[in-house]
Amino acid sequence: AVTARPGHGPALGRPAVRRQCAAPCRASTEEEFKGFGEQASPAKNISVDAVVEGLKGCSIYLVGMMGSGKSTVGEHLAKKLGYYFFDTDALIEDVAGRSVPVIFAEDGEEAFRDLEQQVMEQLCAFPRAVVATGGGIVLRRANWGHMRHGVTVWLNPSVELLAERLSAEQRAGRPLLADATTPEETLVKVQAMYTAREGFYKEADATVAVLKTDNPERAGDKVLVEIEKLLREMVAQQKLAEATNAIQDTLGQQ
Repeated sequence: AVTARPGHGPALGRPAVRRQCAAPCRASTEEEFKGFGEQASPAKNISVDAVVEGLKGCSIYLVGMMGSGKSTVGEHLAKKLGYYFFDTDALIEDVAGRSVPVIFAEDGEEAFRDLEQQVMEQLCAFPRAVVATGGGIVLRRANWGHMRHGVTVWLNPSVELLAERLSAEQRAGRPLLADATTPEETLVKVQAMYTAREGFYKEADATVAVLKTDNPERAGDKVLVEIEKLLREMVAQQKLAEATNAIQDTLGQQ
């Protein structure tokens, strides 16, 4: 049996193990949102308990470029929500018994993407999880199919900040930046990658602009603010649908 504790995800089995994905999120009722303020407010004024209740067990998937802080922000967010935390790259390394750079070097990027997709197939079975995904996970439609069972949030620092974060030491563990030997080359490669992937990242349910001054806690609080907005919109849409159905039923009876 798989066991885990809040803030720390369980280990997964071999990629061949498949589970049926959890059911999609349902909209919460207005009664369940009494813990929220009248509008999206600074994170210090947000009721974490109300956010957890509104999510109804739905997982949170953090997407974005390498260097955007998905792992550090995700771990902070998981602890704050009492959720499990998973890092897809770390899980792939556990399953394959090799590091991500070694997988790229020995098997190629497509083989890595296959492993990544198989890990996502398993992760979508876990409720109440924050998942830090790899930067290229958005490139496959199948992965989006799994993430749609939860809430997707794009962590979006500027290209300049991303390149600055990806120092020479950081580049050593990033296969797609392995041949960038200077900060200037890193910036060019990051810009090209960002441009190619931006359209996919924009499909996320929410976007958080990550600034240089944002530490993981502040960036995580920004994520909470955006999730609160999404949950409010779900309630509003549900109420509109109910009102529309009521009007149609009334007209049908006349």
